[in-house]
Amino acid sequence: DSSVDNWRQIVESNIQPLVASVRRIVGNDHDAEDVVQEVFAEAYLLAQKKQVDHWPALLRTMAQRRAIDQLRRTVRNNCSTNSESLNWVPSDQDAPSETSEANDLQNLLRQSLTKLSDREAAVFSLAYFDSLSRSEIAATLQTSENAVSVALHKASKRLKDLLQDTNQTDRTD
Repeated sequence: DSSVDNWRQIVESNIQPLVASVRRIVGNDHDAEDVVQEVFAEAYLLAQKKQVDHWPALLRTMAQRRAIDQLRRTVRNNCSTNSESLNWVPSDQDAPSETSEANDLQNLLRQSLTKLSDREAAVFSLAYFDSLSRSEIAATLQTSENAVSVALHKASKRLKDLLQDTNQTDRTD
């Protein structure tokens, strides 16, 4: 069946970049693989209802949103169990081992990312975790480059404020 072959090709050509992208957001392979599996299941159902013109953009957008949702659940669950640390593994397993301070900063950034709006979190993630240009982000999210720039500016400012607040709180403790 050609639709099955097409679907197999879509999955095979997109799975590794999606898992890598989601891992950079959620911080571990298990959650990344779960998120990507959900994305492919949802995309398959969506494709039954309407024509998909650009699979990579659709899958990347869906993956970004699901990854942020997963990150929010993880932070919420860790906060409800009074965990001091999110205990994430380094997001890029090919990188040299990171210092404890770098891991703490990564975790703090991930926690702060959950406090952004969906659009701001997606734009920030695509820009900084996936290193996409503003025009690539605009194409992926089907919006204008100006809207991407505004969302990126707001996200950066909000994250800076959140990180400064956390730093000041740590100093007073």
